[in-house]
Amino acid sequence: EGLEEGEEPEEPVPDPELTDKAILGGKAREFLSEGGVVPDDLLVAFAVLSIKAVEGEGYVLDGFPASVGQARLLERELGGIDDMHTVPKPPPPPPPRAPAPG
Repeated sequence: EGLEEGEEPEEPVPDPELTDKAILGGKAREFLSEGGVVPDDLLVAFAVLSIKAVEGEGYVLDGFPASVGQARLLERELGGIDDMHTVPKPPPPPPPRAPAPG
């Protein structure tokens, strides 16, 4: 279409930048609107975002994690280990040496 005299072209409206929490919230909403539960990995992602937002004041997790699975995911996401059962154990000490004959 042609522009009228003195009329300027309309600038396209940019899509708003969604925050990480808004994106996660949208995913959680999908599960809940279908009558489902929010999966552990999504709950942990929410928790990790909140924990990382705390600056120098510390934090308390009350009622979370609520399962061993959530605890393992949370540990992994916070930079810990994947599974306690896969951590290599330190080697046993060497057996004592027998005294030399003589």
